[in-house]
This record gives sequence, C-alpha cells and structure tokens, in this order.
Amino acid sequence: MLKRRVRLALEPLEFELQLNLENNYKDLAKEAFLAYVAEVKRFYDAGEIKEKDFLKLQDKISDLAVMFETYHH
Repeated sequence: MLKRRVRLALEPLEFELQLNLENNYKDLAKEAFLAYVAEVKRFYDAGEIKEKDFLKLQDKISDLAVMFETYHH
C-alpha cells in the first residue's frame, strides 16, 4: 500500500497521462509518462515506496513503455 503522500503525488500524473492517451495527444502523453517514471523513481530512491509497491508500479510502467514503443508520428 502506497503512503498517502506518495499516492496523492502520483495520482495527478497518472490522470494527466491517461487523459493524454485517451485524447491521442502522443507527445504530451510521452512527456507525462516520463514525468511519472521520474517521480516514481524519485520516491523509491528516497525510500518512500516499498519494494513490493515499486514492483507493481514497475509492471505498470513496463506495460506503458511497450505501448509507447509503437507510438509514431
């Protein structure tokens, strides 16, 4: 279970990413994805995310990364 502070920091980033994907804004979605990944890494490096939760987030990030590999202009 993510700490409330971490969850509240990540939710807007997830929302922005999802919104950009739904509206097919590829460049903005890619930027939001990179910001999300950076924030997850920052929290993990600071010890705010436990290993188990980090692995779950990594699975989600991996799925999104595969999707972004097929995104082309």
